[in-house]
Order: sequence, then C-alpha cells, then structure tokens
Amino acid sequence: MKIVGHLTPKVIKAFDLDYNPGEDITLSAQRKKHMEKHRQEFSDFDATYERIPEIIAHPELYRSPS
Repeated sequence: MKIVGHLTPKVIKAFDLDYNPGEDITLSAQRKKHMEKHRQEFSDFDATYERIPEIIAHPELYRSPS
C-alpha cells in the first residue's frame, strides 16, 4: 500500500465517511492495475500516477476545464 494523502474534514463530510481527519488515504497495487485499463485516458499515465499525492493535496490545480 502506498500512502497518497490524508483525509480532511471537508472530504469526510462531503462523502459522509466514517473516518477521522488525518487518517491515511492509500492506494493498493490492485488500484494501479485497474487504472492501467484506462491508460489511454491519460496524456502521461506514469507521471500522473506518481503525482497522485500532489493531486489529492491540491485538486484545484488539476481540474479539467468545464
């Protein structure tokens, strides 16, 4: 498992989660295997996968234009 971030009160509330702020957000090897099925949807899959912690920490920087 790879720790990619920590839960915030905002995320917990938005998704009505039964977790505490600060708990780890993890990715398992299975998640990467699933994402591999969508490789063509990423301009650079490997770079995007490695940036997941940054994307979680600053999602506003990675939103697609509407």
